[in-house]
Amino acid sequence: MNTPAFLVGAALLFWGAQAGWLWLGALAAVVLEAPRLAKTRLQFTQADLDRIWNLCFVLFFGAMVVAFVTSDGASALNNVANNNSIANRIEALNKGGRSVILVLLWLPLIYLPIVVAQAFSEQERMDWSTFSWWLRKQRGKNNPRPAGSGLNVAWPYFALCLLSASAANQHTLYFPIGITVIAAWALWSRRSRSVPIGIWVTFLLMALSAAFTAELGMRQMQMVMQRLESTLIARFGSGRGFEPKEQRTGLGSVGRMKLSGSIVLHVEAQGMPPALLREASYKLFLPPATWAAMKRNFHDVIPETDLTTWKLLPNKPTRQQVTISGFLSGGSGLLPMPNGVAKILDLPAVQFETNQFGAMNVVEGPGFYRVQSHYDEGASIDSPPDADDEAIPLMERPALKQIADELMLRDLSPAKALKKVSEFFANEFQYTTWQGEPKRSRTNETPLTRFLLTDRAGHCEHFATATVLLLREAGIPARYAVGYSVQERRGGEWIVRERHGHAWCLAWMDGAWRDVDTTPGIWIATEATRATFWEKISDAWSAAWFAFSKWRWGPGEWKQYVLWLVVPLIVLAGWRLMSQKQWNRAKNPASWKAGRRLFPGIDSEFYLVEKTLAARGLERQPEETLASWTKRVTAAQPEEAQELSGLLGLHYRLRFDPSGLSAKDREIFRANVAAWLERQEAAAASKRRDARGK
Repeated sequence: MNTPAFLVGAALLFWGAQAGWLWLGALAAVVLEAPRLAKTRLQFTQADLDRIWNLCFVLFFGAMVVAFVTSDGASALNNVANNNSIANRIEALNKGGRSVILVLLWLPLIYLPIVVAQAFSEQERMDWSTFSWWLRKQRGKNNPRPAGSGLNVAWPYFALCLLSASAANQHTLYFPIGITVIAAWALWSRRSRSVPIGIWVTFLLMALSAAFTAELGMRQMQMVMQRLESTLIARFGSGRGFEPKEQRTGLGSVGRMKLSGSIVLHVEAQGMPPALLREASYKLFLPPATWAAMKRNFHDVIPETDLTTWKLLPNKPTRQQVTISGFLSGGSGLLPMPNGVAKILDLPAVQFETNQFGAMNVVEGPGFYRVQSHYDEGASIDSPPDADDEAIPLMERPALKQIADELMLRDLSPAKALKKVSEFFANEFQYTTWQGEPKRSRTNETPLTRFLLTDRAGHCEHFATATVLLLREAGIPARYAVGYSVQERRGGEWIVRERHGHAWCLAWMDGAWRDVDTTPGIWIATEATRATFWEKISDAWSAAWFAFSKWRWGPGEWKQYVLWLVVPLIVLAGWRLMSQKQWNRAKNPASWKAGRRLFPGIDSEFYLVEKTLAARGLERQPEETLASWTKRVTAAQPEEAQELSGLLGLHYRLRFDPSGLSAKDREIFRANVAAWLERQEAAAASKRRDARGK
C-alpha cells in the first residue's frame, strides 16, 4: 500500500472505537498492516480482482437491504404508500437516514476484501477496469492504457474509514482529537517540501479551526431541524395512534373527517373478537374540542420470569382471549386492548407501563408485536370514578340540561338512562364524516351545542363526547375513550384500518367501566364506501410485510441459524479464491522494502547527488527547495545545468507524481545518476592529482 506505515491501521482503530467495534477495527488493522512486516505476496490475476470487487459490491447491496430492514424503512414506505401525509414522509426520511448511517458505519468492513487484496498483491496498482463493468467490456478493444495507470485503493480506503468514523460520532472530546491527529499525520506525509514547515502548520491549524466551526454549526442546525421535525409531526400528524395525555377531537372542524384505509392491526379470535380496542381514555373536557387525562402518571409493570408475560390483574379470571398484531414505530407506542384485559402474553418489551385511565404503553420494545390478550367483563386497570368523572363544563350545561330534561334521564336508573341515551342518538341523529360551515350561530353556541340542538349529525367524536356529558348530567360517571373498532373480516382473521379509528364512552355501571358506543351503526357501511382503487394493492403489500414481520420479530431460534449460513458461504467463497493462489516470497528485496517505506520516492538516487554536492560546499539550506537549490548550484557551475535539471525532473516524478516512474524510466534514472557520480568522482580524482603534481 502507498500510505505511510500504520496510518490505515490507526484509521481502522479510530473507526472501531467510534462505532463501538474496537476489537473488529483492531483485527482489520492487523490484517492490513501485516504485509509491511512479511515478505510474501499473492499473485492475483485480473479475473481474481474482478471477483473480489464483485464480492464487495454484493456486500454493499446486502448491507443496504439489511440496514433498510433493521431501520423499519419498509414499514415507513408502506405508511407513505397508504397515507402520504407530511408526518409519514418525515418518518420515512428519518428511517431512510438511519439506514444510510448504518451503511456508512459498515463501509470499512464491506470494502475490506479489496484492500486486503491490494495489501498482499505484488501489483502496485489495480487496473481501473476492476471497478467498472463498462471498462471491463472495453478490454481487448485496442484501448491501451499508459504504463503505471490504475488505482492504489489504500488512500481512498483511509478516507472511507474516517467517513465511517464520522457517521458514528458519539459527540465526545475523543472524536475531534482523534480525527485531528490522524488527518495531520496523513497530510504531513504528503506535504510539499517547497512549503516551509511553519507556514504548513499555520494553514493546517486554520483548516482544522474552520472544520470544527463548521461541525459546531452543523450540530446546531441538527438541533433546529429536530425541533422543526417535532413541530411538523405535531401539526401535520397522520392521526394514526392516540396521545395518552390529551386528545383533540374534530368538534367544530370543517371538512371531511376520518383517515386512510391502511391496515394498522390484525386481530385473531375464536368466534367473535372484541368490538372495540381501546388505546386511551380521558375524563376532563376542555371546550370546545379537547379531552384531557388528569393525573396521567404511568407506572411500570413487572414481567413474569419469561419476560414476555405481563399480569395486569393477577386475581381476575378470564374466559376470552384475542391475538392482536401491529407495529410500534421506533419500538414504542400504545397497545390497543379490549376492556377488562387481565393478562398479556408474548410481549418481549424491555419496559411496559400503564396508567389509571387504561392506557398500556410500550416504552422500549420490538418494532412489531403479536400478543395474546386475556380479558373479560368486570374489573379493569382503570381507576374508580371521582368528582372529575361527573364534571360538566359550564358553557355546555344549558344544552345538556335541555336534552336531559326531554329524556327525563335523572328519573331513570343507570341502566335505563343508558338505554334511553342510546335510543335517542340512534333515532334522532345521523352519522356523517363531513362537517360544513354553521348556517347561523349564537355567540355562545359551542360545537357540541350545535350538534345536540341544531345539526344532529356528526362523526364518532361528536357522539362520544355528547354521550359522556349526557350520562354525567344523569349522574352516571363517564369517560371519553379512543381506539379502534374491529369490523372487517378477511379469511380467518379481522383487519383494522386507520379509518376504523373510533371514539366512544366508558360508563361506570355495577362497579366497573363498561364500553358504550352510541355512534349509529351505519357508520361502518359509510366508512366502507371510502375504499379506494389503490386499497387492494396496498393491502397486498401490507399482507406481505405483515408476514415478513412475523418471521423477523416472532419467536423461534431457527432464524439465527439461517442468518449464520451467510458466514460459511463467505468462508467457502474465500477458500475457493485463495486455494488457487500461490504464496510467493518477493523476488526483489528492494521492491519489498519499497512497499514498506514511509514515503514514495524517499529512496530516490537524487539524494546521492545532493550529498555529493554538499560535500563540495554546496549544501542545501533549511527550507530551501530542491528546485531553488539546483538553480543556485547551476549558477555556480553552469556546465552542470542541463544534466542536473534532467535528474531533478525524474526525481520529482518519482517523488510526487501519483503514477511514479515506470520500471524502464527508473532504470534510466539510476544509470544517469550513476554516470554523473562517476564523472564527479573522476573530476575530483583529477583535481587531487593536479594538486599533488603542483
